[in-house]
Amino acid sequence: MTGWDIDAYGVRSVLRKVDAAAKPLEQHANAFGTHLQAAYEGSTAKPSTAANPSGMTGSPIVAAALARFSDHAAHVVLPSIASHYERVRNGAIKATEAYLRGDEQMAANAQRYGATAYRPR
Repeated sequence: MTGWDIDAYGVRSVLRKVDAAAKPLEQHANAFGTHLQAAYEGSTAKPSTAANPSGMTGSPIVAAALARFSDHAAHVVLPSIASHYERVRNGAIKATEAYLRGDEQMAANAQRYGATAYRPR
């Protein structure tokens, strides 16, 4: 097939750009966790103070919802994003490598069959 070809260096270049673009996601995930923790702490009951003698601040319902949301994000959503990223990245690498091996195999076959072809005398 002469209409298209995979450029291994081009694939590598794109993967490097994708890796660089993905780096900040880890920082955002860490900041997300920090902000969720602050929201959770703000939603829980605080000890009484002069300004708030009853100590009733926050909401146990909101605190519980934030805790469940945080748990889901930390154990399901973020690992799923990381897993998908790795699988797609590794799939692109493996597909490119297989394509290149196929090219090498086709060239070897062409040489082998060419050497055994009929030669008129």
